[in-house]
Amino acid sequence: MPSRQETVSVKVSPDEKRAIRTAADDADATMSSFVRRKILDGLAVGDDQAYDGRLPPLKDFISARLVVDETAAPVAKATVYDTYVSFCESVYPEHDIESQHKVSREIGALDGVESGRAYVALDKPNPNQTRCFKNLRLAAP
Repeated sequence: MPSRQETVSVKVSPDEKRAIRTAADDADATMSSFVRRKILDGLAVGDDQAYDGRLPPLKDFISARLVVDETAAPVAKATVYDTYVSFCESVYPEHDIESQHKVSREIGALDGVESGRAYVALDKPNPNQTRCFKNLRLAAP
């Protein structure tokens, strides 16, 4: 195995980055580990792996339980993450659950979704601003 003491930097276009991220998500790996495994270790990049028809858990959650809706009230990031964890425990018990940071980053990258702070629990005394997704609605299971 090659030494990992050196740092390599590669500049790619936004379209190439999106393609790499999609391929890494399809392989259920991080971008850096995917690039290392597929390119730096000399393995050919291709569609030679059998696809079982299942989406990675995070992509499945996003497509099944989230709706981009400009009229939706802000949703707390913690609420979305708790819903994701429950979804994974019931549908994908054999998979590792992604970190809240990765889940928030992937959801925040969706077209039309914004991140920010908002007052979510106005019914409580002294409400605080909470980190939220705007223009996002949780769909019923």
